[in-house]
Amino acid sequence: MGEQIKIMFVDDEQIMRDGLRLTVDWESYGFQVLGSASNGEKALQLCEADPPDIMVTDIRMPVMDGLELTKHLVERYPAMKIIILSAYDDFKYAQTAISYGAHAYVLKAELELDHLLALALRLGKEILSKRQEQQRSQELLDRMKAHTKELRENLCWNLLVSQVYPQEVEKQLSDLSLDLYQEQLFVMHLCFREQVAPDFQEELDKPGLFRTAHWLESSKNRYILLANINPRFQDAVQLGVAVRELKQEIGLRVSCMFSVYYSPVFSGFEKICDYNERILNYIRLYSFYEQESVYYCTQAQLPAEPMKLSPILLELVQLTESNQLSQAAAWIEKTLISFQERLYHPDDIREAAYLICTVLEEKAKTLNEVCHPQLAKIREAFTGGMDTKEKIDQFKTLSGLTSQTVQYIRELSEFIHKNLYHYNSIVGKAIQYINLHLSQELSLNVIAKESYCNPTYLSQIFKEETGQNFSDYVTQTRVQRAALLLTTTRLSIGEIAEKVGIPNQSYFSRIFVKVTGVQPNKYRSSHKGPAKEA
Repeated sequence: MGEQIKIMFVDDEQIMRDGLRLTVDWESYGFQVLGSASNGEKALQLCEADPPDIMVTDIRMPVMDGLELTKHLVERYPAMKIIILSAYDDFKYAQTAISYGAHAYVLKAELELDHLLALALRLGKEILSKRQEQQRSQELLDRMKAHTKELRENLCWNLLVSQVYPQEVEKQLSDLSLDLYQEQLFVMHLCFREQVAPDFQEELDKPGLFRTAHWLESSKNRYILLANINPRFQDAVQLGVAVRELKQEIGLRVSCMFSVYYSPVFSGFEKICDYNERILNYIRLYSFYEQESVYYCTQAQLPAEPMKLSPILLELVQLTESNQLSQAAAWIEKTLISFQERLYHPDDIREAAYLICTVLEEKAKTLNEVCHPQLAKIREAFTGGMDTKEKIDQFKTLSGLTSQTVQYIRELSEFIHKNLYHYNSIVGKAIQYINLHLSQELSLNVIAKESYCNPTYLSQIFKEETGQNFSDYVTQTRVQRAALLLTTTRLSIGEIAEKVGIPNQSYFSRIFVKVTGVQPNKYRSSHKGPAKEA
């Protein structure tokens, strides 16, 4: 039979019990002999620990006879098959035994063990057949339940992510016997710092907030509730109090930080998607800043500040194009860290970070091509082979974006600084000093003193290294800086002349024309673009 059938024998005569149990090799026919008992009372005690599938019992025994035992067995174990053995050929005994629920009545005088074995095998076959039928029925029922659960979840997801027609939803809810109603609808997201098992939801609703509740597992870190609220919580203040009580209850069940995002109470299946999308926008904003709290998602427009990218980029361009790389890196780090103090949209911050990186990357590309393989290694370490924008768009938190981007900017700035001044160390120091003090007097004597060398020697090696006289290099650098300020600021020409160390505006204009071929004002008008106050 494959699966074993458990059998037990009850008779007040020891020799009869041993004969029934030992004469037949029950195990070889697929039976498991649980034991034997001398009366019905002992048999019932044995059944409490492990009830058999088939009970073979004598009808006449002390303490509790076979008929009374049969009555108890049928009440307690209705699936058990009972075979009555009797030394009395009395129709009333047989009739009573059958009426109590016995399945067979066998006279001891006519008992042959082969006959008993055949009877036990037939009953065992019936038991196994019944079990298989029940198992198939249970499997079918389980599949139907699982399929129904899946369909219910699919319907809830569909309500959350797409616009629907209420009439169609009503029919689907009815077909799936899903309790969800048009009035007092409510959506809530729970976002956990760590993975959480869904069993935290069991018997969850201390404040009595929900009329119906349907939980969806978006991930091991996020769970969504689509529910109907009890009418007494429609007021926003009462709803907020209840949600915070609910958060406290959940906090006692989980061991990690988490945030709650919830909608107002509303009516209409067609609005579920809109409110869910509103919650998702709040999640994208506040999870980026890693601010765990309770958020009432009432506004369609996020409460984020607008970011002005132009001033940020113009400041950076001025610093990098003036070769003030260490100042640029420090300014970038300060700018990125300052984002923690504001509430900008994450996409704006990612865009700002990407453009900042791009300015430095473009500056690095202007260096000698010999430096490019090293630049590629620095980029690879940051991006992992991705495009810079793709890498930055993958940051889910501001802290992660800031720490890694600041490190990348530092390495880029050091790389540019190192390779930008590749001249003799004295000349390199002189050029750095020129870039940093362009608005001041920049005579050969001043810079020679700063470089700890003789002015004549500095003039000689400066010409050898750069191919330009010292004074021509200074003039060219001043004009380049002036051209940058003309296109990136609204400073007057006189103010720009002072910033680049040529305070005489007339003289500045002549120098500018000599180098560029056009007047400063014409240069500015021909290079119109976004400008800022310096």
